[in-house]
Amino acid sequence: MPLWAIQALAGLALAALGAAAGWRLGADHVTAGQARDQALITAAADAVEARTATRIAGIKITRQTINGQVREVIRDNPIYRDCVLDPAAIGLLDAARQGRTAPSSNSGRLPDPGAGPP
Repeated sequence: MPLWAIQALAGLALAALGAAAGWRLGADHVTAGQARDQALITAAADAVEARTATRIAGIKITRQTINGQVREVIRDNPIYRDCVLDPAAIGLLDAARQGRTAPSSNSGRLPDPGAGPP
């Protein structure tokens, strides 16, 4: 076999070995990148889970009825406690609660200036 053929075969063999080694290094690089990405994803998910657990643990559950809340507001705010409705306003509220319209005592007219409550 001539020398040039041996050199060509040796060059091809070295090229093949180089390509195989490069492919292997590239595959290792990709695998390492994927492992790094997975570690970052896991760390972020763990941080979110820990923060969520902390927030959930900090929730204070209270049970209070609407009537209880209203009583508390009325007790704490004297403006609501001292509020007194006249009989006409009470009639309007009762009509609204029953779902009916109350007859208007003033036929849609505004009260005269200086007039007291209806």
